[in-house]
Amino acid sequence: MKRQPFDQITKFKALIALGIVVLSIWSVKAFAQAADAAALAGTEPQGPVCLPVEGLTFTISGPETLLATRGPESIALIHTTMFLPAGLHEMRFLASELCPGGPKSHFVVNHYLHTVQELRFFGGPSNERIAIIGPTGRNATVAATKQ
Repeated sequence: MKRQPFDQITKFKALIALGIVVLSIWSVKAFAQAADAAALAGTEPQGPVCLPVEGLTFTISGPETLLATRGPESIALIHTTMFLPAGLHEMRFLASELCPGGPKSHFVVNHYLHTVQELRFFGGPSNERIAIIGPTGRNATVAATKQ
């Protein structure tokens, strides 16, 4: 059996140690971000918070983002893992709520399966405003509170 030179073994051990350090830092950072988000919301982290879909209206608000509203109130932004189509022709939900992970994170838009990557909830009463777009399409003026 041929023995490896001391330098190759040392390099290999150093790479393994570096990988362990990077993974532990990444895990601590992810937990700290979850704790910060929970502190802002005033709750302790208890796993993913889901969005019940009953009675909600969904509007495309970005290439990978849907806005969920109930009447005039904005409820949440739903970030998906892939681009959404330009128009909504059909939406089907595979569960009674959407969650950022697991089997309840899937829904169908225009016959394509999409997955929820992140849910961002709005807190408190709606502060949405109507904006009038200028004739050149380069400016917008806030006109009134949406009723």
